[in-house]
Amino acid sequence: MKPTRTYPYAGPVDRVRDRCDGIKPSLERYRTSGYRAANGAVLTRQECLEEARRDGVRAVFNTWETDNMDLTETLRLHAAWLVGAPGGARADLSRADLRGADLRGTNLRGADLRAANLSRANLSRADLSGANLSRADLSGADLSRADLRGTNLCDANLSRADLSGADLSRADLRGTNLCDADLRGADLSRAKGILCLPVGDPRGYRPVAVRHTDGWMVASGCRWFPIAEAREHWGAPDYHTPTLAAQYLAALDWLEQQPTEDEHA
Repeated sequence: MKPTRTYPYAGPVDRVRDRCDGIKPSLERYRTSGYRAANGAVLTRQECLEEARRDGVRAVFNTWETDNMDLTETLRLHAAWLVGAPGGARADLSRADLRGADLRGTNLRGADLRAANLSRANLSRADLSGANLSRADLSGADLSRADLRGTNLCDANLSRADLSGADLSRADLRGTNLCDADLRGADLSRAKGILCLPVGDPRGYRPVAVRHTDGWMVASGCRWFPIAEAREHWGAPDYHTPTLAAQYLAALDWLEQQPTEDEHA
């Protein structure tokens, strides 16, 4: 039988648990002298997290506040469900508090993450294809190179999210907030509720329009506004680059001619 290992933890909501290999570590509270490992050594917080990862913890996170849920166990059962193994279960993380969670490369394909709080979470290269992230808070999240094919992102908050290189093909983005989101290199082919604007912005911005219930919302860099406000901004007589403004105004004309039913980018 494997020995019990002791991991420190950093406050009332910082949890590190491992159910994947039979280890059930007890958790020691933060002490003023530092974090203490099982052998009594004082560790820095970073050393604590690195030790936990070396011992097989699949996810290290900072603010998991739902006491009756164990993220590692949920991921283990989800992995079994994905391959049809007995006892597997689809991950139900709806409304879960996963702020700042480190989920790099995690397979959450088809998971239920409706209204989950994933703000500032690291989901780089994670597989979220076919997952339900409707109304989820992904503000400031790292979704670079994530697999979001066919993902439901309706009404999700993706403001300031890093979506560079992400695969959003066939994703549903209706009602999504993309203010200041990084879409460089993202695949938006056949995505629902979003249109790429025909503008070549030399600043590297990738302007898009997102369908909301009350009309289109336009995103370009840190700008996020309805068509009327966008016209006012780019139509200002003192706009710094008149030729660029002309491109944006022409793109808005084109946008207003698009059909009202859902279109693909």
